[in-house]
Amino acid sequence: MLSSSSKVSQHIFRHGCAIIKLLLSTDEAAGRDLGKKRRRDPYAAAQSAAKRKANLSRQEVLRQERAIAAGDPVRGVETAFLRSFDSPPAATADEDQRLSFSLKRSVLDASVARSAWLTTPTEEALRAELGPAHVVGEEVASEIIAERKAVTEKTTSKC
Repeated sequence: MLSSSSKVSQHIFRHGCAIIKLLLSTDEAAGRDLGKKRRRDPYAAAQSAAKRKANLSRQEVLRQERAIAAGDPVRGVETAFLRSFDSPPAATADEDQRLSFSLKRSVLDASVARSAWLTTPTEEALRAELGPAHVVGEEVASEIIAERKAVTEKTTSKC
């Protein structure tokens, strides 16, 4: 007699084979012949081939357009903006007075003049620095003051 475990394995084997036979028989029962190829409609095949050919030709056109649009890998694509760097634009009268983007010559001159005025000591301050007039003398004090004013005017005129 067979043991219970061997009976179970025989039972599974028989039913497993039955399931496989059932699956194979459903294909035949459905009318599918596994040995024959499916017949294709010649019109559908021609239409599919035409679509494939049109798609491939469109892909080639797009590939060429993308290569042209990408331009030179080193220099890139030349645009009107990049060409504007080749020649400087013609300057107008207002632009001639500009030293930079927001600084005009007139503003700079006014600032230099104000700085000179602020840093130039007054005559009273110079006299106080030199001391009493009887120590240095009035003529010597006047000469020193005139000399300092001349130096201040030279430095402001250079700016």
